[in-house]
Amino acid sequence: MAQRASLTPQQRQNLLDGPALPPPPGVIPQFDHPPNLGTLSIAVEITGFLIATIILCMRMYTRIFVIRRFSWGVDFTLIVGWLAYAAMFSLACAVGDVAPGVHQWDIQLKNVGEFFYYFYIGALLYAPAVFFIRLSIILQYLQIFVPNKEPFKIYLTAQMLIWVNAVFYILYVFLMIFGFSPRRKAWDPLVEGGSGFDMVALHVACGAIVAASDLGALILPQISVWQLQMTRRKKLQISAIFMVGGLLGCTVINHTRVDKTYYTWIEAQWVFPELASGVIVACVPVFPKFFGSLRQTWTFSRLSSTLQTLLRRSSRVGSNRSAGKASLPHHVTLKPSTGNSIGTMRYVDGYTITGLSSETGRGESG
Repeated sequence: MAQRASLTPQQRQNLLDGPALPPPPGVIPQFDHPPNLGTLSIAVEITGFLIATIILCMRMYTRIFVIRRFSWGVDFTLIVGWLAYAAMFSLACAVGDVAPGVHQWDIQLKNVGEFFYYFYIGALLYAPAVFFIRLSIILQYLQIFVPNKEPFKIYLTAQMLIWVNAVFYILYVFLMIFGFSPRRKAWDPLVEGGSGFDMVALHVACGAIVAASDLGALILPQISVWQLQMTRRKKLQISAIFMVGGLLGCTVINHTRVDKTYYTWIEAQWVFPELASGVIVACVPVFPKFFGSLRQTWTFSRLSSTLQTLLRRSSRVGSNRSAGKASLPHHVTLKPSTGNSIGTMRYVDGYTITGLSSETGRGESG
């Protein structure tokens, strides 16, 4: 700081126009069109967000219109977590125009503060996103496996997991907001003087808490699932569902690298599949109800019936051709149909082409 304060205005401007990090030997900084990971990053972010959003809509539809029971505990917390996730997604799209996976020596020192500002806001949004999504999963786990607080040890462990996360993320947000003076010091490396805590230590602690919480959320359901009275195959299927979110979430970000803009961007991309998988895991329990209701709808039932009829017609025509009847007979008569059916075409040799019926969705055969 003392060296920067002693610079002349021209030297200071040259420093600001230069790279935010000295480049490796033989590397020339590229400020105008630097190599980046923008396309890959946007693909990862959009894919995860769209899948999570569609599946969340499936859950809300099932809870409101099929089950007709909206849970202010499980469903509301999941929506709050998704809203924070959506805000993070919007922020990621914005920072993609600044420096999406760009080496720090390819960014001018005067512009690097904008990059770190977006990540500072993203860290504040990540806390409620991951907490409320995880809370929804744990509350749902308690509803399914521990409805009467039995076994009590598992119920108590789940409650401790909730409250440890709640206390930690409240402290995390508090320190991120009020732990720096001036506050701009939290993201702007050009701020001189002031005070603040060790940001690296805070993020390492956050990564450790996230990994431990996801590990706990991963192990708890396994204990209950393998105590259920069902086939081993069924247990493996249910166990795999609860395992997906935990495995993707166990990612501790390394904030100690020198090239922070590049490696922070890469490691932060794990946040999006982690949050997307959390939303998906929270929605999986309603899948049987959703697809069951879908099969009962008139449109889906009619489409399924029509496809089955077309498949039967195709198979019968194929069998007819394989029997040596490659061409149609010369004499074909149309048999009047009953009800609202379209009709049945009958050949003189007794072979029948099945017609569609609007009442039953099945063909008639002679």
